Amino acid sequence: MATITRREALQRAGLMTATSALGSSIFVHPLANISDTESDPHDLIHKWIRSARIVIAEGYNPPFYPSFDYEPEKALAIARQLNADSIRFPTASYFAYFPTKTKYPIHPELGGRDPLRRTVELFHEAD
Repeated sequence: MATITRREALQRAGLMTATSALGSSIFVHPLANISDTESDPHDLIHKWIRSARIVIAEGYNPPFYPSFDYEPEKALAIARQLNADSIRFPTASYFAYFPTKTKYPIHPELGGRDPLRRTVELFHEAD
C-alpha cells in the first residue's frame, strides 16, 4: 500500500465529500490516484464547492435556543426564498434536536416530534 501525505488524504476526503454530494455523476475511489482518473473531476468539484448555497442553522440561536420554535416547513420556505440547495441542521448543542437513544439530553420541548426526519423528508420531496 502506497503512503500518502496528510495533505493528500485531506484533499481526497474533500473530493469524496463533494463526490457524494454530486451523486453518481463521478466517482473517485479514495485510494485512487486522482491523476489516474479518465477525466479530471477537480473542475466539477471546485464548481460545486464554489456554488453551494447552504442555509446554516445553529443550535445556539433561535429557533433552537433558548426555546424550541423550529418548524421544518418554515425552514424549507426560507431555503427556497434564499435559493439554497443545502441546509445544515444542528443535531445537538445543549440538547439533541431529534429523538435519540443515546444518553445525550433531548430538548425538553421536543415532545414526540422528530424535526430532523421531517426536515429531510420535506427537502427530499422539494428536490
